[in-house]
Amino acid sequence: MYQLNQIKHETANFWVLDVGRKGFEVYQTGLTHSTRVASIGRATEQCPNLGLPRAIRECERRERELPPAIDQAEPSRPPGQVRDAAARGAVGAAMAAQ
Repeated sequence: MYQLNQIKHETANFWVLDVGRKGFEVYQTGLTHSTRVASIGRATEQCPNLGLPRAIRECERRERELPPAIDQAEPSRPPGQVRDAAARGAVGAAMAAQ
């Protein structure tokens, strides 16, 4: 089980876990569980770009590239309002025929 102090960074949909000597893992939050989407090693003298800063950048990058949620993708419409003009014309013609 993970401890709260192992979570090093969090966004709305992703978070970074410190897994000790192995480095860091980036997880995507889901409805019932989180899924690991990236593993990043610890920084060394030979590879200074590894480690927590890179894991945080990866977390932020994935957050930016995530498509908008369905409820945010388009403005909400009142019930019964049709999405586009072609469908509106077909619905209007059908309603006028009644």
